This record gives sequence, structure tokens and C-alpha cells, in this order.
Amino acid sequence: GKSARKKGIASKKKEYKRGHDMKRRGRDLDQIQDDIKMAAARGVSEVSKARVFKFDDDLPGGGQFYCVETGKHFISADALTKHKKSRMYRRRLQELKEEQYTQGVSDLASGKSKEVLPPAHPELAAKKNRRGAADESTMDQS
Repeated sequence: GKSARKKGIASKKKEYKRGHDMKRRGRDLDQIQDDIKMAAARGVSEVSKARVFKFDDDLPGGGQFYCVETGKHFISADALTKHKKSRMYRRRLQELKEEQYTQGVSDLASGKSKEVLPPAHPELAAKKNRRGAADESTMDQS
């Protein structure tokens, strides 16, 4: 008879996985948080107007109906309002309320912290501090 094709064969191909993961990838949380901060710095009170797009035929709805929080374009204002009532949108709002992940946070997580050690010779450090203060006071007097 006919040989049966294995189920899930595409899931074992590395090329398929790489292309599939990156296809239509949305914006990351830290990028969205940066957009919101930049809008606040410009004085834009509404988050929905944080990013403004010119009319573009390639984008859904001409790029005029954009959700900043999820980083998606929609066909119409009605589709955007329905999206803002969805569970996915509310979950994204909760994620955006968390503190932004920065390079400093990742350094601390990997153990690359700036450790402040006490001076090896405290009496020498104290003498240098006294000399520096004395030098500054003589400069101020002259």
C-alpha cells in the first residue's frame, strides 16, 4: 500500500522552525515601553497617538488604526475597538505595567554586578581625601 507520511514532519526541520518563529513577529515589550516613554516626553497624553503613521497601502487599514500596546495594525476602527476588549490586549497591558527589562537588570542576573569593595588601606585613602580637601581650600583662597 501507500506509505503514510509522518505527522509533524515539518516540526523536525530546523529551517522551518527558524522561519516560522520569526514570521510576523510582533514588537517586544521593551520597544513598546520605549514608544510610550518617547510619546510622554513629547507631551502626547494619549497612548494611542504615540506612533503616527502616514497612509500606506501595504499596511492593514492604510496604517491608520494602530494599537500601540500590542504593536498591531487593524483594518478599521471597529476592529481596533473589538481588539481592545480582548483578553490578549488586557494581558499585554498587565505585562507593560511591569518594570522595563534593561541591560543593567540582565547584568545583575548574569552575576556581572559592580561590587563596591572597602578600601584595602583605609588610612591611605583618608590621607588622600584630607590632602584633596586641603588643595581645594587653598585654590579657593587664591
